[in-house]
Amino acid sequence: MRITGGKYKGRIISGSPGTHVRPTTDRARESLFNILWNSFDLDSANVLDLFSGTGLISLECLSRNCRSVVSVDMNFQSVLFQKKLHDQFKPQQPWDIIKADVLRYCEKEELSKFEFIFMDPPYNWPHYQTLISLICSKISPNALLVVEHDSKLTLIHPALQSTRIYGQSAFSFFSIN
Repeated sequence: MRITGGKYKGRIISGSPGTHVRPTTDRARESLFNILWNSFDLDSANVLDLFSGTGLISLECLSRNCRSVVSVDMNFQSVLFQKKLHDQFKPQQPWDIIKADVLRYCEKEELSKFEFIFMDPPYNWPHYQTLISLICSKISPNALLVVEHDSKLTLIHPALQSTRIYGQSAFSFFSIN
């Protein structure tokens, strides 16, 4: 696993928080951030990374000078792994790593403070639509939600703008305009 852009570009992330994690491939991450680069101001964004796993999406955002990142994952090993990465990279921007159930976190927290939200639940997770609806009901206009999911899964919501497929993975983009 490597960082694909920004000030940490090319740095290799070794190790893994465990077998329960399915990291976004380098190619898919690079494609995602190319799309964001052309259509979204990540530099000034407060980022929320849900089901953050390895923390790679968080690091990609920090590498590209986002304002701040909050990473949420309920797995203890993932949280420990991300805290080690935090100590290793020592980002200048705030990076909060929270161990919590993502659905409960989103129910309780004020999500309008985030301009970019990324979520990558396990592909067999049954609550995609519930969480998408919850997030879309709480985000600010022009905030962007990107959901990584199995390419065979079709997500439906009025805020859905587009879906891009990369092999077995897909990114769906949601925005309230």
